[in-house]
Amino acid sequence: TPLTVLRGRLQGMVDGVFVPDAKGIEGLIFQTDALAQIIEDLRTLSLAMSGRLVMRPTMIDLAVEAGQTIDAFSTELDKAGMVAERDLKPVRLAADGARLRQILLALLDNARRYAASGGVVRIETGSDGNGAFLRLLDRGPGISAENAERLFQRFWRADDSRSRDSGGTGLGLAVVKAIAEAHGGRASAAPREGGGACFEVRLPY
Repeated sequence: TPLTVLRGRLQGMVDGVFVPDAKGIEGLIFQTDALAQIIEDLRTLSLAMSGRLVMRPTMIDLAVEAGQTIDAFSTELDKAGMVAERDLKPVRLAADGARLRQILLALLDNARRYAASGGVVRIETGSDGNGAFLRLLDRGPGISAENAERLFQRFWRADDSRSRDSGGTGLGLAVVKAIAEAHGGRASAAPREGGGACFEVRLPY
């Protein structure tokens, strides 16, 4: 879709149908960013499938990485009418900070697209006897228990029409799973008590 829009708009400018003003160019930049994200997601998944997705671990604090990521995504949440609640407990571990930020960005974007009706998204970090965890909990339409595992399959969507309307590619959660597993961890989803969904990434530390 981004490529189709880009070509159509550019051709329209050449033909004089669209005026190349600032607003139109901003729209083209938006579509370019969307296309770049699709390419990066496909690249990440391709590397994971071939066993070549390499992590570059350093000692990080999961809470710090999560806080910075939420701050960076705050404008998008505001536009969607969502408020971010934080319960970020410090967790020191050896991990690829950039890739963990990529995980949380994908989860936040997923919540923005599909759970904005809930108004609130909660992000938690911490650790217990099963390792470090990063959780995102929303109050959106929720997920069924039988669909929870399928959410992380490439291109799988619980509601095709809704996904088309939202502009989702069906790749974001597959990327989350690939990066979690490349760290020796796992990603999971479950219905949230009281309505909504809970996404969790578990990491060894």
